[in-house]
Amino acid sequence: MKGEVEQGAGACKRHRSRSSDSSVSSTATDGSKRLGRSRSGSREKDRRSSKSKDKERDKKKRRKEKERKREKDEKRSVLTGKKIKLKVHKDSKDLEMDANRHDLLQFLNSTYDAVVSALTAADIIPEVVPSLFSPEALLVISWPTGKEATLGNTLTALDTVHEPSIAFTPMITQASYDEVSYTLVMTDPDAPSRKDPKLAQWRHWVVTGIKAPPPTNVDTGDLSARFTQPPISPYYVPSPPPGSGPHHYYGLFSGLIPAVGVTVAPNAPERKNSPKDRGKWNAATFAEEYGLKLVAANFFVVNGPEP
Repeated sequence: MKGEVEQGAGACKRHRSRSSDSSVSSTATDGSKRLGRSRSGSREKDRRSSKSKDKERDKKKRRKEKERKREKDEKRSVLTGKKIKLKVHKDSKDLEMDANRHDLLQFLNSTYDAVVSALTAADIIPEVVPSLFSPEALLVISWPTGKEATLGNTLTALDTVHEPSIAFTPMITQASYDEVSYTLVMTDPDAPSRKDPKLAQWRHWVVTGIKAPPPTNVDTGDLSARFTQPPISPYYVPSPPPGSGPHHYYGLFSGLIPAVGVTVAPNAPERKNSPKDRGKWNAATFAEEYGLKLVAANFFVVNGPEP
């Protein structure tokens, strides 16, 4: 009887041991499963985060490509300097306008070449104008008498007795037309004569703060410049001394950005305008001092009267 009891007790003990082992094994398995699920969830979360970042990068990339394409499809207006959107598909009218623009550019380029050739033939290049001068506009100088400067034509003192007006063709600029300021100078490098230019250059006219005409004026053909400030050096009538021969008078037109333009000090040489103070002036030195870039030039000739 005693042996049977001991056998029963041993069986119970073994059963409890197996149950305990099974419980530990089950707990370990559950822990492993939870850890696996935790790791799997973390990996899934990382994948979602990475995928979200990839989408955001792709979105930014597409946005930048779209902006680059939009900038590529835009150009600045020749007249206003502001961006204009180009047509993607051109109709027959657009093609005709392109052809007209091409013809105009060819004309302007040939005219610019003529300007450089005329300046070189008259020794204005390189005596007054730099050898590397490349015109960006055509400068028109006209007097109330109806006369104009046309690259070396001969005029009389009476033809040029009154202050002239100026006009110029539109230029391509990085700023709008009213944000660019221009300066005009007129000098005589043949003073008192071409053989003896000891007073060259004689300063005849200096005007700053010149503005391009409004873009709407192109439709009317009126390209007259707007004078927004009084002349620094008032216009001095071309009047060569008797027997001094031909005198070349140069109109040099320079551009400056920003719109604040040129500020000439009250005691600057350009403000000393008696005849004795106008000689021995230099347009190139003036342009360098005030950061001006030469964009256009024109000239005419006035002969000194016979002695």
